[in-house]
Amino acid sequence: MSACAATPTVYRRREPEADVLYEVIREHLETFVARYDPPAQVRRAFEAYLRCGILAHGFVRVRCPECREESLVAFSCKGRGFCPSCTARQAAETAAHLVDRVLPHVPLRQWVLAMPPEMQVRVVNDPALETRLLALFTKELEEVLRATAKAGARAQAGS
Repeated sequence: MSACAATPTVYRRREPEADVLYEVIREHLETFVARYDPPAQVRRAFEAYLRCGILAHGFVRVRCPECREESLVAFSCKGRGFCPSCTARQAAETAAHLVDRVLPHVPLRQWVLAMPPEMQVRVVNDPALETRLLALFTKELEEVLRATAKAGARAQAGS
């Protein structure tokens, strides 16, 4: 029995062209660009998404050395901000890297600073305000953690 028969994993291309998002962007990209004249990087991100996973835009042929089964694997855009497939893959790879190589093997807790939408817009457009707000949040959080830590606990905050 070959290794392939023992572990039947079948590759299936994700077919982005069958997705509603893909179809909407394909049909309306030129109208969007003509009407709103987005920055060049935005247009490039949309165009890369429309090529991502499409065999006509490039692929590699892979073959199993055991059973000689062949598959075509389409190139991806490796986009970081728009393509749902590439963004999800990159998020999974980053999480695995953090868990395996960066974060120590100790209990961790994540704290999130949430703000009302109106304040988010102001903060995102004012880097100095964002820096001050995050410094204040970090300082207050560290004080709360120190005050609530068990006596003798060896905890360290990071941000």
